[in-house]
Amino acid sequence: MPIGTDLRPPLTYLTRLPIQSALTKSPTLEGPRHLHPILDTLCVELLATCPLRCLHCSASASPSRRSLLPQDVVKAGLFALKSLEEIYFSGGEPFLYPDLPDLVRVATTVAKHVIVYSSGTFQSFDGLRAIPPDRLRLAATAGVRRIDVSFYAANAVEHDAITQAPGSFASTGVAPLRWTLDHWARCP
Repeated sequence: MPIGTDLRPPLTYLTRLPIQSALTKSPTLEGPRHLHPILDTLCVELLATCPLRCLHCSASASPSRRSLLPQDVVKAGLFALKSLEEIYFSGGEPFLYPDLPDLVRVATTVAKHVIVYSSGTFQSFDGLRAIPPDRLRLAATAGVRRIDVSFYAANAVEHDAITQAPGSFASTGVAPLRWTLDHWARCP
């Protein structure tokens, strides 16, 4: 399939969630609407592009998929929810989303914890490599407090078989994990 012809939107709990039923008017709370008390975590699958092709991927993400959620749609959904415990940004690979730092800043006004669920890999002209530190730095500065990185096996053969991307084990996480540990070790 040629790039750009896959028009399916990325899967997202934001669009699958019936917003009106998740929000309720409470006689004991001021304001127009408040989050139903049973919803405390939201996972937003921002895009369907990912350098990997994981067998179990909930977004059916791959390098050839190009669909993404528009930033204004995500922001509107976040603002409508008012208050959450956690927001996860996922994908595809969320570090490929062009406006990730802006969405993280908005998410920090809505949730106590903003988390990015990442493959830990980035596609460059010369193949797979770790997420660039500048992207990690931008996310951390915007308010990300945790990055969950996917490891599917303790060895390259099994991990790469699951991701269907030769070299993904070697690219996943070593540099981002070191940068993340160093960065957060310095945080108060």
